Amino acid sequence: MAKGSAIEWTSSTWNPVTGCRKISPGCAHCYAERMAKRLEAMGQKNYARGFEVTLHPHCLELPLSWKRPQLIFVNSMSDLFIDQVPDEFILKDAVIKKYALDKISDVRRLRESAAGMPAELDDILSRSVNVWFEKDRTIEVVVEVDAAWAHYFVRRPILPVQETVETGADGSLTLRFLACSDEEVVMCLKPWLPHVRVVKPGYIGDLLVQEFRQWIAWQGSGVM
Repeated sequence: MAKGSAIEWTSSTWNPVTGCRKISPGCAHCYAERMAKRLEAMGQKNYARGFEVTLHPHCLELPLSWKRPQLIFVNSMSDLFIDQVPDEFILKDAVIKKYALDKISDVRRLRESAAGMPAELDDILSRSVNVWFEKDRTIEVVVEVDAAWAHYFVRRPILPVQETVETGADGSLTLRFLACSDEEVVMCLKPWLPHVRVVKPGYIGDLLVQEFRQWIAWQGSGVM
């Protein structure tokens, strides 16, 4: 892990996998490849193979040793979901959450004493698909993904309980997924704007448009 990262929006980086391979013209000037070559030349052990995909099992449990909260850029030097990484190595969301929470005694005390903590917490965590722990997913969302970005959603599920409804002649996708709250839907889709369009429910599309307009207004204000 790199502590005190120079990346302005993160505190540190964590790379249980390093290396990748070029799959599109966008990879031509990869910063991670350049950095990997520098680290290899400097004798960094994790980069002895340069930018070849390399697993680092000794790094997997590193987050559990951190004492202070921090913002982490996970796999800044690789793609955790590249097909060269075995499924058993990938840290599944539910496993991470259950394992990490088991290590935090305060959460255990809260579960035993607080009336509001669900008794079936372990079961909820084991079945959760992201950081929203709710077990009931009752909001059905249908979205369209434009052809240029569809391959990301084909390589692996990006959205919770994702299903492909239709593949367009131009390569675009119509996807269906289930969510537990409006907030979850908005947070899942925001990173993919403007390449994703909400088909239904309509009010979710309105929420995203509103957030996008607020961001544009903030950008134009010059206020930091």
